[in-house]
Formats: sequence, structure tokens, C-alpha cells
Amino acid sequence: MTLDFVGVRAEWRVREALDSIREHGYDRETLNLVDGVEADGQLIDDVRVRRFLLAAPDATVAALLAGNFTMLSPLDDREKAPGLLRKFDRVALPVTDENRRIIGLLTIDDMLDVADEEATADIQKLGGSEALDEPSTTLALSRMVKKRASWLVVLFLGEMFTATAMGYFEGELEKVVVLSLFIPLEISSGGNAGSQAATLVIRALALGEFPLRDGWRIMRRAPPWA
Repeated sequence: MTLDFVGVRAEWRVREALDSIREHGYDRETLNLVDGVEADGQLIDDVRVRRFLLAAPDATVAALLAGNFTMLSPLDDREKAPGLLRKFDRVALPVTDENRRIIGLLTIDDMLDVADEEATADIQKLGGSEALDEPSTTLALSRMVKKRASWLVVLFLGEMFTATAMGYFEGELEKVVVLSLFIPLEISSGGNAGSQAATLVIRALALGEFPLRDGWRIMRRAPPWA
């Protein structure tokens, strides 16, 4: 979040607003959006600069404010911001406190970095490990083992169930040896189906297509073999 934003008062004329933008906007991070605020700093609306440029100089700023805007709270999860930027086709979002007073501006360039980090974490989870906090080339070996070992243990236990099942049908395998040729095919098919299902679900979660609490419903609706 940046504190370098431009705000204008609702009772000003467009001419006054443009003068203020020229005076204070030179070193601001973005001028795509200008925030209309009350005297106490409460946000009314955010307006694209082109609306000021196309409006009559004597028109009031209030006439340009529709009051239909999207904002973020400082306590919101950072994954929420890219979704709102994408949904409402915005390049910046105002951040307000509990009294709707603006305290900063979140720009799309900052959110691109967040999106890259989240996408990297999702891909690492697809590979069967916890999300790494830093590049794998600089991550300490002990931390790398810690983040990967838990999933490897889970997979190892799952493979033990497979071996147990094979031992249960040992007699049938001895009678028809050709059945053993299909074992690696079945294991490979199960792994591929599981990878597909994990990819679809994790990517859907990353895009916000459904909340995590609906995971069981999604599993019933689209099992790995579907």
C-alpha cells in the first residue's frame, strides 16, 4: 500500500481539483484515480482522472462522484486484492479504516508481485510440498527437508496400503501371473488422475472460483476418475 495518493474535496469545482492535482500529483505513484473525500477524510468515491479532464471547469466534484466504489480494509487478506482488481477492471484500490477514512492506495504493480508469489506457492503445492518462503537455490537444506518430508511421508504411507492390498491378492496373482503386468498401469493411471484433480482444485481455489469450505462438495461432484 502506498501513502502517495491524491484526494479532492467534494465541494470543490473541477477547476480547483485540477489545480490541486497539478500541485500535489507530481511525485505521486499513480494519478489514474483521484479520491473524493469529505472534510474528515472519509472516502466518497474514486474517480478516473479523465472524468476531470472532460468535465466542465465550473462543475462540482460532487457531480462526478457516484458513490459506487470498491475498497479494501488493512486487515483483508492480500489474496483478495488481485481478485477485486480483476473483477472490477481497476488499476488501483483505496484502503480505508473502519470509519471509511482513506489511509492509502493499493496499485496494480504491487499486486502483480503478490500474484506471482501466490502462483509460485500454488505450483509448489501441486508438486507435493509446502510453499517455500524463498528461492530453492538459497533455501537451507534443513528447511527444504522439513517442507518436503511431511508430504513424502504421507505418500510413503499411501504406498504401504498399496503393498498391503497386493499382498492380500497374492494368491490370485500367482494363479494368473499376467495380472501383475497391469499393476504399474493402474498405479500410473491413479497418479495421473490424482494430479489432474489436484491441479483443477488448487487452481480453482487460487482464482476464487469456490471457497475452501466447499471443498468436500467439489470432491463429491468431481472425483478424480470423473
